[in-house]
Amino acid sequence: MNNASPPEQDETLSDGRYIYCLVNVSEDTNPELATDGIDDNQISFITHEDIGAVTHQCDQLYDSEEATQIRQWLVTHQQVIDTVGSAFGTPLPFQFDVILQGGEESVKQWIADNETQIREALDRFRGLWEYRAHVTWDRSTVESVVSAADERLAEIEAQRNKSGEGTQFLLDKRYEQRLEDLLHTRKTELRDQLQTELRDVVNGMEQHAAEPSVQAIDQRSDEQKEWVARIALLASSADEESIGAKLDTIASEPGVTVEFTGPWPPYSFTPEFSE
Repeated sequence: MNNASPPEQDETLSDGRYIYCLVNVSEDTNPELATDGIDDNQISFITHEDIGAVTHQCDQLYDSEEATQIRQWLVTHQQVIDTVGSAFGTPLPFQFDVILQGGEESVKQWIADNETQIREALDRFRGLWEYRAHVTWDRSTVESVVSAADERLAEIEAQRNKSGEGTQFLLDKRYEQRLEDLLHTRKTELRDQLQTELRDVVNGMEQHAAEPSVQAIDQRSDEQKEWVARIALLASSADEESIGAKLDTIASEPGVTVEFTGPWPPYSFTPEFSE
């Protein structure tokens, strides 16, 4: 969710309000939340008509060189949004460390300035959540399956066994290129199959970059594990079983693994806002 450019990290904020999310509070005239925010800050709602912003007061951006500290902030940020979702329904989530200066009136004015877009998003997300399907494969397993089924690779291998050292080098290059082309095609087929299988059982779909730009801190590197696809799904909790069944079809392919997580707030589907 894009907002005005943040101040420099060492700049003191003027009556800042850290924003976790927006939520519809039409049934609550004085909404409250039984949880604390980042660094045990008190959570408060700033409302404009029936739209509530979940906030806490702050005077600086949250920045640290300690990975443990940042992780704790991120966890608390998510916990607050999860608590809001349980109490008030699907929220419109903000990313970590979004702060508006100018106190409550500034937040109310920002909501008013973006009211139409906020209402459209809250209406769209009502009763829906984000689920994530991450597909990886074991390269050695898939290579074995692909190479065993391809006649051209078999021909190159047969030629290689009959050739001298110089020719073998060229044939090795041909083999490697043919195999890479086949693997690329197979990945594309799996991504297409993933979208085809899920299209009829979800309310929205966002394709992310196949490989994350940053590996999770606690995720071990595996040279044989390759990313195939990462996709975000917008769906109701009632559709979880149907989605899982569709993903089982993908996971049944040799060497393929599917990780299915959720429900999450709809981060991937939240619109971008003007300053």
